Amino acid sequence: MFAGGFSMVVFIVNIRLLFFQPPLDDFVLREMEKLDLPDPCMEKICNCSEALQKQEEEKEEKIKTTTEEEEDSPTTDNDSCKPVTKIAFAKTHKTGSSTIQNILLRYGVKNDLVFALPANSWMFKLNTPFNSSLVLDGPWAPLDFDIFAFHCLWRHKEVARMIPEARYITILREPLSLFESGYVYFGLQRARGLDINGFAEKWAAKGEPRHPGAYIGRNNLIADMGVDAEQVADMKVVDETIKYVNDNFDLVMIMERFEESLVLLADAFCWSLEDVMYIKQNERVSEIKTVPTEKTKEIMRVWLEGDYKVLYIYVHSISGNIKHNTMASY
Repeated sequence: MFAGGFSMVVFIVNIRLLFFQPPLDDFVLREMEKLDLPDPCMEKICNCSEALQKQEEEKEEKIKTTTEEEEDSPTTDNDSCKPVTKIAFAKTHKTGSSTIQNILLRYGVKNDLVFALPANSWMFKLNTPFNSSLVLDGPWAPLDFDIFAFHCLWRHKEVARMIPEARYITILREPLSLFESGYVYFGLQRARGLDINGFAEKWAAKGEPRHPGAYIGRNNLIADMGVDAEQVADMKVVDETIKYVNDNFDLVMIMERFEESLVLLADAFCWSLEDVMYIKQNERVSEIKTVPTEKTKEIMRVWLEGDYKVLYIYVHSISGNIKHNTMASY
């Protein structure tokens, strides 16, 4: 339940979100099928999805058992949940992550929490792996850090050294729209003199590799999880990355299901709905967006195969969480 007695509000919000949102699961499945991947590759995707589904079912059974035990035991004041204040946010590019960051910063300021900050910037360097010494050796080293929420070349062990008790969250986005947004935002469209359709035919179709230290490029979601540029298209590494995220992250949000994701965030962290209210950050006006052609979509599905694979799996995961929380609230 939420802090502050929001259970009925959550139920209403969950019901609305469950029945009135587009079927993103089906959309991503269709996109994956259009990849025309060889059978072993699709088998890996399905097996991974089935494994995650099995894990979700086991979690639900465990929650059900725990709930039944709690109902049989006396209720005390200590039974209420405690708001989470130790948080590590893997901030991804062009996914709505600045809006999530703003929510975390606002919550931290409101509750007098301590942020792990870059020394001289709004972000850590992306051309070298993140190292906790960048924070722990700074002038604020004696502090007990609560929240990490800045861009970096992600390294889990280094983040854990700063905030050992952290709960981990991140956010994903449909890969083609993510890349197109970053392609314009970071000036690549202007520099190359090609819109997303021109880029797809001239560069992506030829398998352009990701460049080290780049803000945007091939399989950006995989890269933002700390994978080196030369490995982002290696499907074995992609599978390992999916497993890492599944084993270590408490919540993986989806930009296309943003409001549902925030409800789940508040529920997981025992925050009020007021804590996750937001104003969109860094949103581009629709008038300057290029519409990808069908040919571009086909090319980019292959070029961004790794990102589509991770999105496919976590769309299913968040859908399961939404359904579970809706029924639990009821």
